[in-house]
Amino acid sequence: MKEIIKVENVTFGYENFNVLEDINLTIFEKDLLAIIGPNGGGKTTLLKLILGLLKPKSGRILLFNDHPQNSRKLVGYLPQITNIDKSFPIDVFNMVLIGRYNGPLKRVNKDDILAAQKALESVGMLKYKDLHISMLSGGQFQRVLIARALVKNPKLLFLDEPTTS
Repeated sequence: MKEIIKVENVTFGYENFNVLEDINLTIFEKDLLAIIGPNGGGKTTLLKLILGLLKPKSGRILLFNDHPQNSRKLVGYLPQITNIDKSFPIDVFNMVLIGRYNGPLKRVNKDDILAAQKALESVGMLKYKDLHISMLSGGQFQRVLIARALVKNPKLLFLDEPTTS
């Protein structure tokens, strides 16, 4: 099987406190992995390291055999905490469509629209596509965020506490 994540001897910490020490992990294509542990145990930190959002103090991380920053476009990510202002003027459909964003010069096309519809349908939220995001319950909003992570048909999906709300 093809290796998609390789974490070798990774240590990470904030200031003088190490959160993770000498972590080694290999994940292969079609693997399903759940990381469990206590609050503050470093689960989210490990995800952020693999995504290249944080840099390890030592060690090496490869994502799809490349540096995480170069492979991030192949990953769908639902963060644990989303600081989204629900009063922002956006409807459910466009919130999901943001997951297809590829830069300021790329226009939305038919494939983007179909992908957003399919992602919303997959989480049972297509009938709410025209609602303003402030009209959603916490659980409905969480499903919209999952659809946003799915909309680009990622090769790898990270869900950090997906059952929140």
